[in-house]
Amino acid sequence: MISFEMPKPLIQTRTVVETVAKNMMRPVSREMDENEHEIPWAYIEFMHTATKALGSSSMAPDETATKKKEEDPEKKKRPPINYQRLM
Repeated sequence: MISFEMPKPLIQTRTVVETVAKNMMRPVSREMDENEHEIPWAYIEFMHTATKALGSSSMAPDETATKKKEEDPEKKKRPPINYQRLM
């Protein structure tokens, strides 16, 4: 039978997002509306540190995934294709 209940990780994420919206975004929303072109640095800095603290469970990019993979020494190197010449 299909269960339509939300999994625990989604419930926790929803709770965190609601808390941030109510306690951080809502109090300064009027000020940000009146000063549209101002950058909300306090919010940006908080979210940056929060996503770093959450680690892999956050939406922040994984720093280890962005590192280049070590090339296999046995893999044959191919010359680059000159696409302009193909036309």
